[in-house]
Amino acid sequence: MTPRRRALALSALAFVPLVVAVYPEGAYAAFPFGLVDRTGVTSIYTVLSSAGPARRLFLSWPISVLCWMAGVLSVLARARPAVSAALFGLAAVAALRFSLWLGARGDYLVLPVGAVVFGSVAVWLYRE
Repeated sequence: MTPRRRALALSALAFVPLVVAVYPEGAYAAFPFGLVDRTGVTSIYTVLSSAGPARRLFLSWPISVLCWMAGVLSVLARARPAVSAALFGLAAVAALRFSLWLGARGDYLVLPVGAVVFGSVAVWLYRE
């Protein structure tokens, strides 16, 4: 697979939710582009600007997105596979941290989809 096709395939991860949270009143999914719930899509910027003092707890979400984007760019730039794997590994850790923070609330069921997917990509890239 050429680096261009591999980067395109990894760019498709924009449509994989980082976190899916289910709570008694409904559910939402945190994608790299924003928060999706039954009312619509809310951008990351809007969520962070309205979070108030809890803003620092949400920062692992955009950090995960930035590490994912850097990983895609490193694949496109033909960097060593270990570098790309490390960036996807950091994205997985940040997504897991965001999932654990959301899961600390007792009434939420949190599925860390992004952490599993980014971790799997990191292993796949490292094994090349």
